[in-house]
Amino acid sequence: EQRSTLAKKDEWKQYLGEVKACMMKQSSGIFVEAGLVDDFEEVKGLKYWIENDGSGNRNNNNNRGIIELRKYQLKLGYDTVPKFLQSFSDALPSKLNAIGTHPTTQLATVLVSDVGSLNTVYEVWKHGGKSSGEDSEFCGLHAMEQSRIASRGAKEWRKGIAEIAELAVSFDTSILKPTEFSPLR
Repeated sequence: EQRSTLAKKDEWKQYLGEVKACMMKQSSGIFVEAGLVDDFEEVKGLKYWIENDGSGNRNNNNNRGIIELRKYQLKLGYDTVPKFLQSFSDALPSKLNAIGTHPTTQLATVLVSDVGSLNTVYEVWKHGGKSSGEDSEFCGLHAMEQSRIASRGAKEWRKGIAEIAELAVSFDTSILKPTEFSPLR
């Protein structure tokens, strides 16, 4: 249903026309929000972004926010994803409250694969995009880098990442610029 609605939008048709020539591969998967999203007040979850039309800055041409998509491909096994989520949950408060984290950095959601490449976990972070006072000079990349540096000083986060590294086969980070019609804009 969502896909057919999107296919009717002129913005989506234009976007596809621009990127199709660059596409080498396309795959599909189904991801569900990890239960830990409900455990943290700071993590809004996808429903919030969709219902509240993102941050309210969608029509702001100065919105320089980005999305950081952090993908963990985990080892096979029935207990791998639950172990990951436990380590992540235990360590997350340390990262969210790390001194020096940029105020525009937000963990939007954590997703786990349900169909497709199994044992895959995504962290979806939003950086930048708010413009008020001193924050207006920070673009999304600067906010992301400032927050990354701050998290490296968070002891519990470093411990959690060490545990997660033992469960992972690979880790990949992508930087995305939300389209004009994205709820995460």
